[in-house]
Amino acid sequence: MPTSNTTSNESTTATDEQSPHEPTTGPTPARGPRAHGFFWSVLIAAAAVSITGNALHALLHATALPVLAAAVAVIPPLALLAAVHGVALLLRAHARARGTHLVATAMTALIAAGAFWLSFTALRALAVTAGIPAGEAWLWPLIIEGSILLTAPIPCPLR
Repeated sequence: MPTSNTTSNESTTATDEQSPHEPTTGPTPARGPRAHGFFWSVLIAAAAVSITGNALHALLHATALPVLAAAVAVIPPLALLAAVHGVALLLRAHARARGTHLVATAMTALIAAGAFWLSFTALRALAVTAGIPAGEAWLWPLIIEGSILLTAPIPCPLR
């Protein structure tokens, strides 16, 4: 144990000293306004790219009624966004009817999976149309839709 020749008010040990690289105050990196704002920004950007990409894909490939095709095409990314956020809310909810809670969560997850797949395939086809090689085109929608899956639960309030 380190010793010191100072008075009790001035005494410190090597273990009591704070490293100059450690933050002294403030929120932890995973929580706080900056992290919350970051995840909201990523979620909004990913949702906007997904919605725009799905609509553009429908407009480029629709033979009749392209506006209707674009309107239908934006439903999967919106449903994915809502379903993933819904699953997070359901998992954090304190439900009295456990069976009902589990069924609602499972159905919401199923909707999210279907919406993910529909949006994924449209964005992959759009990536191929944009000139990304077919063998690599699956990465583009995975990044976009994966960002929604990753960030949609974050803005939910923690209880």
